[in-house]
Amino acid sequence: MEKIEGSSFSDMLIQTGNLELQDTLNELSYQNKDICLKLKLKDRDSDDGMTMIAYEKGFFLQLVGRRKFLMPLYKSLLKTETENSLAASIYKKARPNYHYIATASIDALFV
Repeated sequence: MEKIEGSSFSDMLIQTGNLELQDTLNELSYQNKDICLKLKLKDRDSDDGMTMIAYEKGFFLQLVGRRKFLMPLYKSLLKTETENSLAASIYKKARPNYHYIATASIDALFV
């Protein structure tokens, strides 16, 4: 999108996405299983669990290298054993796009 519309449009989409993510998190309880990046849909209708959370978290984890956005998401992912491998996989792919201060902080989470 940035190549077509320019960086200011891309920045606007990032900010809008972050606001949508925060709104959705505020609407749902933090104990709700549908706020996870990797949804648990076994024995459920997949439409029941679909929110913008997974999309926005995934986008932020791969493209936005700001520490203030990344740390809460990685900390949340690393709380559960099943999402540890998902976090490691995303981080391996996205790390080159992150700011060096963010990588130092996130590297410390994986130790």
